Amino acid sequence: MKGQNAVIAGVICLTTVTAHAQPSPPVAEPCEETPDVCRVAPLVFDETTASPLEWSFDSGWVPPGSALQVRLQSLFAANTRVRLEGMAYTDWLVPERDEQLVFDLPGLPDGGLLEYHYGVAVLADGKVQSNLSPFPSIGWQGPIPYVPQVDLQVEDSTVFDAWGWDPGVTSASSSQPQRVAQVDITQLLGVNVPGLEGGFELDVAVDLEVSWTNHRLVIERVVDGVPQQPVDGGPITAAGELSHDAIPRGGFMEVDVHPEGTVRYAGTLHLIPALYVKALGNTWTMPLVNIPAPIAPTEVEWSFSPQRVHIPLPDLHLADEVIDFGEVVVGASVERDVQAQNDGEARVVAAGTTSLPAVFSAEAGELIIGPAESLTMAVTFSPQREGLQEATLLLASNDPDEPEQLVKLRGYGRASDDGYAPPPPAVEPDPVVIAEGGCGCRLVRSEDTSAHQALWLLGALGLISYRRRSRRRRPSR
Repeated sequence: MKGQNAVIAGVICLTTVTAHAQPSPPVAEPCEETPDVCRVAPLVFDETTASPLEWSFDSGWVPPGSALQVRLQSLFAANTRVRLEGMAYTDWLVPERDEQLVFDLPGLPDGGLLEYHYGVAVLADGKVQSNLSPFPSIGWQGPIPYVPQVDLQVEDSTVFDAWGWDPGVTSASSSQPQRVAQVDITQLLGVNVPGLEGGFELDVAVDLEVSWTNHRLVIERVVDGVPQQPVDGGPITAAGELSHDAIPRGGFMEVDVHPEGTVRYAGTLHLIPALYVKALGNTWTMPLVNIPAPIAPTEVEWSFSPQRVHIPLPDLHLADEVIDFGEVVVGASVERDVQAQNDGEARVVAAGTTSLPAVFSAEAGELIIGPAESLTMAVTFSPQREGLQEATLLLASNDPDEPEQLVKLRGYGRASDDGYAPPPPAVEPDPVVIAEGGCGCRLVRSEDTSAHQALWLLGALGLISYRRRSRRRRPSR
């Protein structure tokens, strides 16, 4: 029995990791509540451990063509499977995470599966076929007596909420007792009573516990298709934690994500000896004792194959940093276009300034630019006096690395050809302009340097709010 115990323990405890086929890398889609500053992609990890002893043997019927043939079969089976499902949220323009991408990786309810199947089977069959004349035909096939027909199976599956953080999840089950030996003592003692048999028999059963504990979710940035170092925020190590990374330049970002954890095995092999008596077609069995033989706990570290997530991002590019209107006759107007190009893979949502000196005006309201598309925004210069006049056009958008971009506006008012120039307007309090987006912003004179600086404030735009509400709004599956 020591040898058999060792085989069973080896089947249970020796493991290596093999992976199920992973789906194609998902492309993150717009989040439901904040589609222009958030992307979400599904995460699915599915891997199985298989014991190095997992093999099967079948001799087939030998010798071929013989009237008496024997077939021997044996099977050692051992495997554990862990499946984990979750979501990968990537957010930007988060107030408390300035100039960072924020990663949130919640597991799905009932998104975890732990299952295992362990067993040992030894089978021996015989077959007799005889057609020798003049004797009648003889045919028989069945198990060979005195060879143990062992089928020791222990299996179970448990569904849990991913990711299975500490203290983890445990699945436990027990096999049915299997008869591995039976000795007729009456024959050994020389007792030869028809219909009477008795002696010793031994049954075996196995209890097994398998547990999974997730320790961390590793996030690595990918550059030119090659995984680099982990993101700046490091791995996520508990439910509800977030990670982050510097915002990249360009129209997309890719990261590799994978869980790391531990599978733990603990079990007991039960040896159950008994006495039995068979008489007159009846059998009486008296178990003597249940001898538990603990199987030493074994832990195996798992690192799942990484899953790559492609994250489309908006990328706004302005063709000009300076718009020069040149000389314009006082009282006349000249219009120029500001060219805006989206070089990213997600749409750009932008808003033009609503606070300019009275001599400059620009289209206000929301601008939407699809991937690889462009549009123009008209800006007008209408001088009311002679001399150089300047202002700054501020464009706010959902571009993660450049949420605010500036265009300098410059023009020179000159007298008309007949030498007449209208008198400058009377000095009045700065008016308030109500933009299409509903924001009231004060006009400033180009001579007012402090007012020009105020144009840099994104809060003055009031056209697009990408600030998210509480992050605890992840939808349940």
